[in-house]
Amino acid sequence: MLPYWIALVLTLTAAAASAADPCRDPQTQAEMTRCAGEDYARADRELNAVYAQVRTAL
Repeated sequence: MLPYWIALVLTLTAAAASAADPCRDPQTQAEMTRCAGEDYARADRELNAVYAQVRTAL
């Protein structure tokens, strides 16, 4: 029974690691679109933060 549990844990760990970041190597157009959207949102947040800093300096 122990080998069964060890195999189960190793399988689940490998599956979780491979699904951790699909944006590292997107394979489909849907993944590419999602990753581009995430990049856009991150850049927009950074731009808004810089804009807020500049605006307080004016």
